[in-house]
Amino acid sequence: MGSLTDPLNCYATHLKQKLFGDDYTKIFSRKIKAENIYFGKLLYDLVNENTRLLENEKIRDYGLAIFFFAYALSEMMREDPLGLRILENPKEFIVGDKKDILKKTLTKLWELMTPDINIDLQEYAEEHDNFFDYKNVFKNSSFVATMSRKIKADYTRLTRRSNDDSFAKMYEKYIVEHT
Repeated sequence: MGSLTDPLNCYATHLKQKLFGDDYTKIFSRKIKAENIYFGKLLYDLVNENTRLLENEKIRDYGLAIFFFAYALSEMMREDPLGLRILENPKEFIVGDKKDILKKTLTKLWELMTPDINIDLQEYAEEHDNFFDYKNVFKNSSFVATMSRKIKADYTRLTRRSNDDSFAKMYEKYIVEHT
């Protein structure tokens, strides 16, 4: 899905000159359709609307951090057969009632994951003498790769504890509630 499949491209999408310049063909391949772009925007907006769940106030309004967390949500979806299906072809899931159910599912997933994300960010700061340079860490490939792995591991741990917290199970639950 273009920029959301590579966390390091999040930085490029944050910079408009990179997005529409040198990296345009990397980010917008022939496989990218309008529904992929719309779904990426939906993920970004969902994180942006729910940044209050992030304890570090400085990153709540930092666009690159929001891009990163949208990427993190897509990576959690990638771990789930239904989530992967949606990432590969979101068209049927981003219209009508399914869009509302998808947004509700992603919001719940974000709510479940932010306590672990907050701890991961706090641990990072503690490892660096309580210094968290948010404007630079989200540009740092080592930080991005490590944080991505931690968030993915946190999601795996969450779903092993209770399969009901998996993306597909939550989506199915909201489908049933909606009917």
